[in-house]
Amino acid sequence: TDLSDSAFSYGLGAGVQVYLSEFPTVLGDLRVTYLPGENATYYTRSKEAPDPIEDPLDVFEEVSSPTALLLIQLGVTLQLSSRDFEQKALPDDDH
Repeated sequence: TDLSDSAFSYGLGAGVQVYLSEFPTVLGDLRVTYLPGENATYYTRSKEAPDPIEDPLDVFEEVSSPTALLLIQLGVTLQLSSRDFEQKALPDDDH
């Protein structure tokens, strides 16, 4: 039989954006996220394969390892229009 597994994960992250250029507006982005997780079980190729091989799964062994991730992300944001940040007065409905 094949082995199938899943692992629950959750995490916390933080980031910062800094202006790099005024026109066009370019922002640099740095984010760090840590995702601790549970153990996942899977097959890896065994170092000592049996001879002769009767079942293909005899070549593999079951292994379990943690699924923790540390993600470091660098990015660039390019703002093509300032219209998104303009605040326009709404017309009065009192008339």
